[in-house]
Amino acid sequence: NFLMAPPTAGILRESRLSRPTPSSALRDGPNREYRTSNSDSAVVVPESAADLPIHVGESVSNTHILRAISDLRFHVDYRMGEMRELNRRDSERVSQIVQQEQAKRTALEARLHSQLLLQSESMVAMELKLLRLEAKVAHRDSRRQ
Repeated sequence: NFLMAPPTAGILRESRLSRPTPSSALRDGPNREYRTSNSDSAVVVPESAADLPIHVGESVSNTHILRAISDLRFHVDYRMGEMRELNRRDSERVSQIVQQEQAKRTALEARLHSQLLLQSESMVAMELKLLRLEAKVAHRDSRRQ
């Protein structure tokens, strides 16, 4: 003997957030069309139970199924919104990290460039000293001869 959940439990439970209200209902012939607050699409619900095609053995009415579909759509829309927000945050975080790394790379390149210039200047200075020394040696050699 195990307990069974009522037929409206789980996905079929009515959501307070997407339950159609009389102010949001649009009259359309014998059926009512409800628009949920989170989407532009409509769910058409027959006005009376007599309009519903009911088959023997059904434990859940079509109205409950339509409400479940509406609840499911609300849930999917909500989760998609959450995913978009998470993706936006992740993208911002990644772009911020890329910008930080780019700034570090630029600073490192600037330091390396300045070191290269300093080494170049040192090499030029050493070359001038070497030329002066060679000129001195050549001048001494020419005096001896």
